[in-house]
Amino acid sequence: MLKIKDKVNLKELEKYGFEFDTSSGFYERKLDNNWWNIICVDEDKEIFEMREEIGYWTCIFSDEECFNVKNIDDLIKADLVVKVEE
Repeated sequence: MLKIKDKVNLKELEKYGFEFDTSSGFYERKLDNNWWNIICVDEDKEIFEMREEIGYWTCIFSDEECFNVKNIDDLIKADLVVKVEE
């Protein structure tokens, strides 16, 4: 699983286009400029993707094959991400 490093303040994600959503409690960034496909970071700093498909949301965690790590390349290059074992 991929997550934001413990030493990183989540507010730093705002530099990378993330916004804090008070209703969900996640930092979120639109993919392809669409709110129905977003990268989220939760309070435990875990990274996952949410996709809306036919009226319901699918959650894709960073350890699954269908999570596209290229969507967080900027965070990886900035050394904000760490891989952890579950």
